Amino acid sequence: MNWAQVSDGEWCVPLDRFEGFMVKLGACHKSLDHENYAIYLKAEIRMLDSCPSPTPKSLRAAWAQLRFECPDLATWIDSNTNEKVYNVPSRQGIELQEWLDSTLVVVKGVRDAGELMRNLKPQAFPTMHYLSQSSEFVFRCSHWRIDGIGAHMMMDRFCTLLAKSIDMDQILWGEETKKLSPSVETAAGVPLEADAAALHMAQETLGKLMSTVPPAGLCYKGNDETRPRQMSHHNLSFTPSSTSKIVNACKEHGTTVTVALQAATMLAQAEPYNDAQNAVNLYSNNIYVAVPRGLNFAQITVSLSEQYKKALPSATGLHHLRAQLELLDSMALMTPPQELPPGSHIHLSSLGVIENYVRRSYSDQYGQATFEIDDLGFSVDWCERGFSVHLYTWRGCMKLTASFNDAYHEDVFVQQVLDDIKKELENGLDLKLETQHQGAVQSEPLE
Repeated sequence: MNWAQVSDGEWCVPLDRFEGFMVKLGACHKSLDHENYAIYLKAEIRMLDSCPSPTPKSLRAAWAQLRFECPDLATWIDSNTNEKVYNVPSRQGIELQEWLDSTLVVVKGVRDAGELMRNLKPQAFPTMHYLSQSSEFVFRCSHWRIDGIGAHMMMDRFCTLLAKSIDMDQILWGEETKKLSPSVETAAGVPLEADAAALHMAQETLGKLMSTVPPAGLCYKGNDETRPRQMSHHNLSFTPSSTSKIVNACKEHGTTVTVALQAATMLAQAEPYNDAQNAVNLYSNNIYVAVPRGLNFAQITVSLSEQYKKALPSATGLHHLRAQLELLDSMALMTPPQELPPGSHIHLSSLGVIENYVRRSYSDQYGQATFEIDDLGFSVDWCERGFSVHLYTWRGCMKLTASFNDAYHEDVFVQQVLDDIKKELENGLDLKLETQHQGAVQSEPLE
């Protein structure tokens, strides 16, 4: 389905299957002021030479221009029609000013981005926050609207516009509807009706899910009735030299960094549950894979690689999307048996090398460098009993960021799990790796 003009200044398009599914998941804890999987991207900047810090006026102009370049930032969902809606603001009206007032925030009196993110509430539109005290930007957006890579692209474009001192008078009014993005299904040409191959894959996935219930997971605080509280995150960052070692070792072993980290995560998570009851387990990484207990690192990487290749054939993988999401949608509506405990496993996602989407430095309209991004951090609002781990590389350092909810885990436990993943990676690749925390380098010998 494509965007269509339904009245003067209003455009609509039905939510596709993926968007609708993510909207439902995100709204599960709305009554508790949480939006599950909401994306947070932090960028810490450093002004160069005598360049002045961003002002409210320059921030507002850059954010306004981005809204017209990427109008999906201003779409909203009509719950009555299950459609996305875009309203064209008038040059003489106050619509743009109201949107800017509600979505661009200059924050004072907050120590850092971590403190801000723990206390942000769900909003109807994406928001950009500038923390003047710590020189950090925080971009927050619903996951149904954008993914991790798209969030980095948004940050890159915002920083580009900010560095070039875009003026509000440069906004091209009335042309943004041409830039409204098609849905994933439309862009990928996903058939409205699933073919036999897609249905077979969906049934195979359901069988895999059912055969691995109940899944083993992490220990957590509280019980089945404990409600989520504040989101939090913990980082583990490898030094540049250790990052290079990991990349080279993966090449020598004939695997990828993502598969190696997935294998290390499985082994780290499996350690407390090494018994016959949990002989097979399910691990979710967008693709559902099942790996028997008792395999070593090398065997797991081979198994994962084979399953990924089977699940995502290069030419037709996206055509299976609708059937897969219909399956997941139906499962989300199912009430699990009372005897099954809530899931508490680790979800791993890879964002790759961030410099593919975000530059390290930004220049003004004359080519003069004005500021650099010293640090980037990606996390999500997490309401589940396990936690989400995102893998990415920035400035030559491979990072693992665990997003979790403090109702279920203490920070020290999350750190221990990340350390266990590091140890399994060391053992599997036969390496000794160094990590850095807040500028300090820490290393542990192989045992």
